[in-house]
Amino acid sequence: MRPYGEFCPITRAAELFSERWTPMILRELICGSSRFSELQSGLPGIPRSLLASRLKTLADADVIVRLTGDSPRKVRYELTQRGRELGDVVVALGIWGQKWFNRELHADRVDTRLLVWDMRRRVHLDRLPDKRVVVQFDFTGAENQSLWLILEKPQPSACDFDPGFDVDIHVKADALEMTKIWMGLRTWKTAIADRKISFTGPSHYTSVFTDWFQLNFFSTIPAGIDEAIIPAKKELVAAVR
Repeated sequence: MRPYGEFCPITRAAELFSERWTPMILRELICGSSRFSELQSGLPGIPRSLLASRLKTLADADVIVRLTGDSPRKVRYELTQRGRELGDVVVALGIWGQKWFNRELHADRVDTRLLVWDMRRRVHLDRLPDKRVVVQFDFTGAENQSLWLILEKPQPSACDFDPGFDVDIHVKADALEMTKIWMGLRTWKTAIADRKISFTGPSHYTSVFTDWFQLNFFSTIPAGIDEAIIPAKKELVAAVR
């Protein structure tokens, strides 16, 4: 980003934070992604070269640190203290966005690869069976594609290609409807009753499938004005004036 040439701290921070993809890269780091391949999986639309460039910028700003192993595949990225503080800003931005802008979702906001990637990190591991469970999602509507979720301890994984295992549960879902469920705008029960989502597989799996997941981190954020923040805003405006 071209510098604004201002001394204002908001401006200085925006020059780093407002770069395209930077907030989402920070989101992935906050949510536990640490390897380049993991960041790519959580950011399906980002070009590889741009991700590398943004990571270098964040490292140069001491927001993240690049940790090298004994091979290129073992390189990890972690937030520094400065980065963790910026993470608070990312979370606050997400809360604000869910509260004011994410109350209605439309087909142009559907990204099933990101959806399944997010699902694999919101699993109740203690509720999973002891054996590996392979889930195939067949999405329709806004996106028509199949994706796979491998549920196993200690770390579930997501695939956008057939992993080659026998499938235990088939989930047929309208992509937009599934996204709404994940963001807390619809319920599993309603979507199933409306035949927007269905499960095929052994009943001892399909009957408890929805209980294996927490929803998206921001799904519990309610819509509307939080009156508690109004006095603080008035105080800030008065101080600035």
